[in-house]
Amino acid sequence: MLSINSLGVRFNGGDAVAVNYRQQVWQANEVAQEASVSVGQSVDRALMLVPDIQFIQRDSNKEAQKLSSLNEWAYRFTSHVHVYDDHTLLLEIGRSLALFSGLKHLQHLIIQQLDKLAVDAEFGLANTPKAAYLLSYCRQLEWQVNNSKKILPYARLEHLALDKKIVSKLQHCGFNSLGDILSIPFSDLGQRFGKQLVDYLDQLLGRVADPIHINIPAERFVAKVNFAEPIRNRTWIEQQVQRLLKDLVAFIENRNVVCRCFTWRFYSENNRLLKTIDIRLNSSGNDFNTFALLTDLQFESTDMHWEFSAIELLSESLVEKRQYINDLFQDSTGKESANHESISQLLDKLASRLGYDALYKVSAQAEHLPELVNQRCQIEHTSTSRESLVSDFKDEPLWLLEHPKRLFQKDKKPIHKGPLKLIHGPHRVISHWWSSLYSRDYYIAQQVSGQLLWVYYDRKQDHWYLHGLFA
Repeated sequence: MLSINSLGVRFNGGDAVAVNYRQQVWQANEVAQEASVSVGQSVDRALMLVPDIQFIQRDSNKEAQKLSSLNEWAYRFTSHVHVYDDHTLLLEIGRSLALFSGLKHLQHLIIQQLDKLAVDAEFGLANTPKAAYLLSYCRQLEWQVNNSKKILPYARLEHLALDKKIVSKLQHCGFNSLGDILSIPFSDLGQRFGKQLVDYLDQLLGRVADPIHINIPAERFVAKVNFAEPIRNRTWIEQQVQRLLKDLVAFIENRNVVCRCFTWRFYSENNRLLKTIDIRLNSSGNDFNTFALLTDLQFESTDMHWEFSAIELLSESLVEKRQYINDLFQDSTGKESANHESISQLLDKLASRLGYDALYKVSAQAEHLPELVNQRCQIEHTSTSRESLVSDFKDEPLWLLEHPKRLFQKDKKPIHKGPLKLIHGPHRVISHWWSSLYSRDYYIAQQVSGQLLWVYYDRKQDHWYLHGLFA
């Protein structure tokens, strides 16, 4: 039912609906079929049977988009998904049964989620891909392999994935079902109907391997909506914006990833890019409400004085959850605390309203020199590892001077408002040997007044410097 579903119609809808393709019925919903409307009928014939039937023109692009999105969706159940033709997905679920607690529970989840996606489907379960495809035409209600073997011989010949000429030739010989031709020796079938039929039957029954191409979902999300007429007011596209965001959230959930950034693109009538709006995320909240709020904040601060004919949503900044570490401070369940999550969301809101260049934070760098360890950087570019947060110094003061201050010295002893008493050290730091060598011995020194200072002796310059103050 891909053609009907891609146009926003359910198979068991209330009114009679059919898909029109080249003035013929391409697909019809349940109500229309009950009124004797069938595939291949002319539009005039269907109107004679059901005068109030609603015809919708077939859209192959929407069908392809729908099938592609279902391919992404199916990835949550198995990593082996194959687009068999222009309207069928094959899922290898044998490796997934233990994960989903058995076949019955997996069947329930698939049917339940397809219903939420407003998708009607016919199912087939078998040991081989071609047999599963064939059984999908047999209304196999119970997912059992043994049951499949019983139903398979009753499959109609017109549903075999064979050349129409071969099927027609078989029917002219009096064969009507798969069971009819399976009763004939394969050698005789090959001589009469050709090698293609024998090869197909061997793969159907599992006698010969039938390798299939596994579809690996794209590493990025992209969806686009084209409008019939140019639009200026963003309130007119609110519904489409929400739909695109829901598709992005569903994609993220299916792929089990974290989105770090998504982009809105606006196009003119000639498909020329007019405007790009980037929305970055510091928090791990990848829900629809968060995306919608940040989008609204960005749109409100954007003057849409231009007309656009298409809008696109794109995300390439997708990180696997197992590789994504949002913060070192997590509770025992591995989740962020409510307070920290609110801070992350606040940063996202501020960035969306003020711009990403307006927010900075202190970032720990992998440096040995104290004045280079903490640096100011833009908030979305902060990327510190756990190791870089660990200081080389156990007794480093919180207050460092912006630039080390050269001290007076007497007999190679430091002086600052009187002679200094070295009470702890030295701690030697040697760094930047590849450019300009730094070699320092750090000490904790005490003034006559009792104030503690952090000083170092520059071994290269043979002089003392004040670098920090203790509270």
